[in-house]
Amino acid sequence: MSVNELLGSDNQARLKELAKDTLSAESTLKNLASEDPSSRRDAALIVFDRACNKPPTLENTTLVNALGETLKPPLPRAQESIDALAWATSAEAALAALWSLDAEVDQIHDALLLCVIPYAKARKPWVTMTAASTAERLLDRYRPGEKKQDFIITGVLERYLRPIFSKSTSAVTAEGRPALFRESLPPDGGFHAQRASWKDAGPHIVAVFHWAVEASEPATMKRHWPLYIPVLVTLVEDADVAVRQRGIDILDRFLATCPAAALRASGIDAVFQESLLPSLLFLPSLTPEAESVPLLRAAYRTLLRLALAADDDDNEARGRKRRALLDKVLREGVLAGYFHASQHIRVVEVLMQSAEQIVEALQVYAVKHLQSLLDLFAPVLTDAFALAHVPAVIAATKALNTTILNCWPRIVGTPHAEQITSIVARCWTNIYDTDHGTGDPEMEALTQELKKTMALLASLWKASDEPMPTDKLAQVVQKAPHLKPLFTPFQLEAPIA
Repeated sequence: MSVNELLGSDNQARLKELAKDTLSAESTLKNLASEDPSSRRDAALIVFDRACNKPPTLENTTLVNALGETLKPPLPRAQESIDALAWATSAEAALAALWSLDAEVDQIHDALLLCVIPYAKARKPWVTMTAASTAERLLDRYRPGEKKQDFIITGVLERYLRPIFSKSTSAVTAEGRPALFRESLPPDGGFHAQRASWKDAGPHIVAVFHWAVEASEPATMKRHWPLYIPVLVTLVEDADVAVRQRGIDILDRFLATCPAAALRASGIDAVFQESLLPSLLFLPSLTPEAESVPLLRAAYRTLLRLALAADDDDNEARGRKRRALLDKVLREGVLAGYFHASQHIRVVEVLMQSAEQIVEALQVYAVKHLQSLLDLFAPVLTDAFALAHVPAVIAATKALNTTILNCWPRIVGTPHAEQITSIVARCWTNIYDTDHGTGDPEMEALTQELKKTMALLASLWKASDEPMPTDKLAQVVQKAPHLKPLFTPFQLEAPIA
């Protein structure tokens, strides 16, 4: 790999400044162990330069171990005072030096690679894109193929993470299996009333686990799933919203990779369900809207994936299990969430999008919720102030259209059809009365969705034995001509004339 691939522009410039440096080997080792990130960076760049241009004056093993110490994350108590940029450039230089040494496999032990893993994804301010690329290459070089899977199981999950997380949750046993009895939380806040003990190891712990999940193959997860569970449950249940969201994202990746049959056979899907559902009520004003919105998106997405993982077309019992979870998420999540946070329009947008996805997954079984869904969509679509955030209204309209497509047998010939028509007409009127209703791309998208709603209703009437309400709609259009484009699918031209 070239210098440009291993070092960013800051380190390349510093490397040129250090080109004539005569630092001794002993001084280099001393600086690699310095608490000052700048000194460590300079020492690592010198090691890199010498490894590229001439044989090192120290044994590779000594340099490798010293670079491993350089890559160790700062202690939690020292992280607030650390300069993120200085740390990032220091780590980038150390990773480049480690790559250039081209050490033998037996010189790269698991403990050193555990120091490399936190830099494998450029998700933090202390990781550069170049460093992330080098870290990934180092992991692929020294733990390729099956060796990487063995390293994940033995080096990362068993020896490193398991001791840290074994006592962090009562939902699973120390072996990672569902607990028969889950401890109730004491009145003072339970496990999270005080700082969780695993956090004393530093935030890089989450990065290490995230990498392990992303790098795991389905067969690895199927055989060793108990090793993942304590960490997953602990992160998903954490009181810190940022940690909880990160945990849900990791769980979503785990569910996408782990064979669904393993989840069903182990019963661990029920543990995940109980761990995820409380996140649906992290709502304003107790949770700031800026934190609540991404957390809700992640939680609904992962619960939907969990429900679909419980499905099996050949097993009606599992189909009932899937529907039961979706029913619960709709009632205890979307409907309850709207009741508590209806004034927060961005939260409402997430709830509408989630309602659409749940109805799509339930299909015709969503009909039991039809009235509740219409009552949910109505205030969003009819409130003129909701147009201040048009995406939420668009999401509600799409959810309404999905509901019509899946619940149509209970709509035509019932009061539901009239309610839908009234809701859509009032929304159309709000758009008509809004000054910025013309030329706005979002408004145009909303009007197209509303027209689609009327087209769906008209097609249902045409396919049924029920007479179309053309006369009634014609009278409405005569009183409110601006509704004429909305009711075009009902072919009202002749009656109006």
